[in-house]
Amino acid sequence: GAPVTCRPADLLKPELAELEADVRRQAQEKGIQLAGNAIDDVLTVALFPQIGLKFLENRHNPAAFEPVPQAEA
Repeated sequence: GAPVTCRPADLLKPELAELEADVRRQAQEKGIQLAGNAIDDVLTVALFPQIGLKFLENRHNPAAFEPVPQAEA
């Protein structure tokens, strides 16, 4: 094949602004309050697309998560 003559990532279109708008829209639709610095929540959804919004929806609901392990005495 032909040699690579550019940085391949430069050929990708920027996606962060589009993802941020999508996360904000979904959060508003579902009544999810985003963090003060919304980029943290946007990155959570970017890294974990299947469960990111569900996590954000339940982040203040301890019953939605496994219990914290207790230290053995």
